[in-house]
Amino acid sequence: ATASEGWSFVGWSGDQESDENPLTFTIDSNTELTANFEEEQPQQYDLTVSANPSEGGSVDPSGGTFNEGEEVTVEATAAEGWQFTGWTGDIESDQNSVTVTMSSDKSLTANFTEKPKYDLSVTLDPTEGGSVTPSDGTFVEGDEVTVEADAADGWSFTGWEGDQTSDANPLSFTINSDTDLTATFSETAQSYSNTIELSNGLYTETLTFGKASGATAGFEDNYDEEAPPTPPAGSFYANFRIDGYNLFEDFRAVQDQRTVWELNFGMGERNSVTLSWDFSQSDYVGSLTLV
Repeated sequence: ATASEGWSFVGWSGDQESDENPLTFTIDSNTELTANFEEEQPQQYDLTVSANPSEGGSVDPSGGTFNEGEEVTVEATAAEGWQFTGWTGDIESDQNSVTVTMSSDKSLTANFTEKPKYDLSVTLDPTEGGSVTPSDGTFVEGDEVTVEADAADGWSFTGWEGDQTSDANPLSFTINSDTDLTATFSETAQSYSNTIELSNGLYTETLTFGKASGATAGFEDNYDEEAPPTPPAGSFYANFRIDGYNLFEDFRAVQDQRTVWELNFGMGERNSVTLSWDFSQSDYVGSLTLV
């Protein structure tokens, strides 16, 4: 008897009963024989998989019985706030997914450690300038943290200082250490606009100057207009100079900045000029000095 692949011969039955193969006998009558086969069962082995500690994560599959030679892929997944550190047992690897060839009983342990936690602390400068959300907290290493500053009435947010330096608002960053932030604010400058009139008795130039909320200490495309080059001698002209710029108008909004507008003019055909201030449309509180 010849067994097919995956089967094995178990013996003869009928007029001859034997497990010999080949079977030899002397025939002296009609003879009936049955060759008996059974399907071969592969060798099986147990796979045991566990997580250490159990709250650190999960494994898939968690174990089972598999045929000899079968390849089984197991994967470790860390729980929130934990990180996978490696496999120990019959396979040692730091890859979270490994493949086991079943040639015997196997045992694997997925190891996890808790991620470090870091503190976020936010201060306000000055405290009355506004608020920040969140103002503090404890976060897991690698978390994306977003903080947002909200300026109080009469104040504007100017930037972040400390372990993160930026003028972005809101500000997002990845936390990898204890982090101290300071949200800085400045008082919003009082907005006002004034005009000054220059006349040599023949020609008149009117210039506008002041401060506007939202402007900065530098040249502002929205508020400032560059003056052309100085006209030739004998021309009548007028413009302001400030911070190296020749400007027709200038609006600045920095609370702690002392702004000086320098008047630049040519008298033209006359020998004197008259300067006239117009405060009729101004709501400025305080004093302005013409020097």
